[in-house]
Amino acid sequence: MDIKKLLKASSGAKNIKFGKSIHAHLVVSNQISRDRVIERNSLINAYSKCGDIASARLLFDRMPKKNVVSWGSIMAGYLQHGCASEVIELCRCMVKVDKLCPNKYILATVLASCSNCGLLNQGQQCHGYALKSGLIFHQYVKNALVYMYSMLSDVKEAMRDLNLGRQVHSRILKTGVDCDLFVGSATVDMYGKCGEISSMRRVFDGLHTKSEVTWTAVLTAYSHNECFEEALKLFLEMDLQNVVPNEYTFAV
Repeated sequence: MDIKKLLKASSGAKNIKFGKSIHAHLVVSNQISRDRVIERNSLINAYSKCGDIASARLLFDRMPKKNVVSWGSIMAGYLQHGCASEVIELCRCMVKVDKLCPNKYILATVLASCSNCGLLNQGQQCHGYALKSGLIFHQYVKNALVYMYSMLSDVKEAMRDLNLGRQVHSRILKTGVDCDLFVGSATVDMYGKCGEISSMRRVFDGLHTKSEVTWTAVLTAYSHNECFEEALKLFLEMDLQNVVPNEYTFAV
């Protein structure tokens, strides 16, 4: 009997009675000893999703050994039940007591909690951790950051944070992913939106591969910053390189 699949079915159907019957079976058959972390994690997840956060917390507190999944499951449960402050406190305990580092899912959960509680400072600390740890490149974290800044601050100001953008670029260079076309284009776009034309052009010229999106990002930045002569020169260069403009290029 695949316990994980059964508990997943229970939580998916929000069937708390079925989940409790599986829990009872595990207890009777001695399959839920204190060191069975995987089974307990599945139960915590099932109870949380079925709306019984109290039982989920009881199981969690009785675990002598917890892993990142254990912490992530209970945090996700509290977030689902609108207890954002509890999520943030649990994250602190995870780091201080169990000496565990948040993964991308936990970081996204904590960022969502910061958004719900209006805790911009804590959210910015999470942002800093995402930069240092490299988790900034995961889509879960990116989405959570965009949501947080859109909820708690001026979106345009967040997008135009040059210091933050430079930190991201520094991290990109250290991890050696600057050769990636998507990352390179995003970096060019960031500097352009921040008005850092010289930095933008330096990154652009250093790219081994450029798409029409990359060229358009530079043209847009030149246009917005009234560098019309440079924009015209670049457009002519684009033509010489046989790069086919897209609809957005002509809109510039």
